[in-house]
Amino acid sequence: MTSKSKKIVSLSIIGVLLAVVVALNVALFGPLQSIVANYVRAVGSQEISESQKAVLAQSDQLVQNIAEDSIVLLKNANDVLPLYDDVERINVFGYGATDEGFLLKGVGSGSSTISESAKVTLLKALEEGGFEYNREIINVYKNLSGARPASPGSGNVYNLAEPAVSAFSSIIDNAKAFSDVAMFVISRDGGENVGEIPTNYLNITARERETLQYLRTNFDTVIVLLNTTNTLCCDFLYGDTVDACLFIGLLGQSGARAIPNILKGYKFDEDGVDVDVYPSGKLSDTYVFDPHSAPSYAEREVKNSSIQYSDGIYVGYKWYETADAENYYADVDNTYGKGYNGIVQYPFGYGLSYTEFEWKVKSVSKAQNAVIGADDEITFTVEVKNVGNYRGKDTVQLYYTPNYIRGGIEKAHVNLIDFAKTVELEPGKTQTLTLKAKAFDLASYDCYDKNGNGFIGYEIDAGKFTLSLRTDAPTPATCEMA
Repeated sequence: MTSKSKKIVSLSIIGVLLAVVVALNVALFGPLQSIVANYVRAVGSQEISESQKAVLAQSDQLVQNIAEDSIVLLKNANDVLPLYDDVERINVFGYGATDEGFLLKGVGSGSSTISESAKVTLLKALEEGGFEYNREIINVYKNLSGARPASPGSGNVYNLAEPAVSAFSSIIDNAKAFSDVAMFVISRDGGENVGEIPTNYLNITARERETLQYLRTNFDTVIVLLNTTNTLCCDFLYGDTVDACLFIGLLGQSGARAIPNILKGYKFDEDGVDVDVYPSGKLSDTYVFDPHSAPSYAEREVKNSSIQYSDGIYVGYKWYETADAENYYADVDNTYGKGYNGIVQYPFGYGLSYTEFEWKVKSVSKAQNAVIGADDEITFTVEVKNVGNYRGKDTVQLYYTPNYIRGGIEKAHVNLIDFAKTVELEPGKTQTLTLKAKAFDLASYDCYDKNGNGFIGYEIDAGKFTLSLRTDAPTPATCEMA
């Protein structure tokens, strides 16, 4: 920050709690870089040494660990997850459940090279994880004509294939006898270009919706996996059609192994020891009931198979939280709710757990209404306690709301500044996390000299701003001050 941008700023602190989206410490970058380099050398050689095999195994485990930390639990009605120990069989539906339909990577810049020997599909992961799946159901999908091809080079990867429910009529009684648990996989690919993506790609198809209703009618427990790069319209999760839903994204070469572990709530390590595995990921996107109404979709411009956006600083959650603060949704009143609640289904930073946590703010390095300078840093010390019945991890997020002057520098109403994630905490155990905000983190870029002070660059308008701990982007959490 230059001397021209140094201003007197008053600080307001809300003791609130929050959760976030990440699963990895930045310290992993060094080991990960080394793993990737060694992997490339190993694949390029005709003979893989024992040390290279060890590196490949290490990288494979890293992929699984990242998946376990990143999968997001969106819904868990009546605590159906984790599954009881006596659930050893699952009826798996959806073309996305098959080895050909389950997506491990995207296209274009979202793609990667996965060798066949390292590839772990959903069905393989379920078997390795101790579940038996109904092969009669999978055979229905294998015999489906017009199915999405397995690789981008073999045709239209965006084709959405799903049989009519009548295809299962002859085997549904066998399926109900096989298991009272049904899992439905919804897959959507993605890359950086618009190309051949159909206009309905952000919604589930009529046949997918019909299948979900069919599963609800025939099975006690219905679980959905979102194997997708995109934020879908998940209105089918509203109501009681689906009991539980996990957003799994695209899991790379072996991340699918995390799925059965999270469904059960445990796995066995290499020594045969029972190790807890619980969902702890948080959304890095905003799920809305109508994705086509999002500014990034509605105002996009397609040119030469590429997409140009005009969101400016209002990307993702920054648009929805700012629009809500400006009462943009005041007249919304629909099936899902009023105002913001009728627009946003799952906000940025959202993610459920099998357990519960409480936060206590132990200290804040700056007092309420303190004056800060350009070189100051504000530190929050937060104690996180597991007050539930399962082990688990939690993430604390720190947001700020700037001093906005209408007609001045453009600023989003809510901005994520920092976050920290706990280690796995047993019930009753605590961990203290530290989150920090520097004055520069609070600055906005004034490229048009909107405040008329003759300066173009990063600066903070004089006035009061708020730092808050939140459970997700829109929700300040009430937490005790020590």
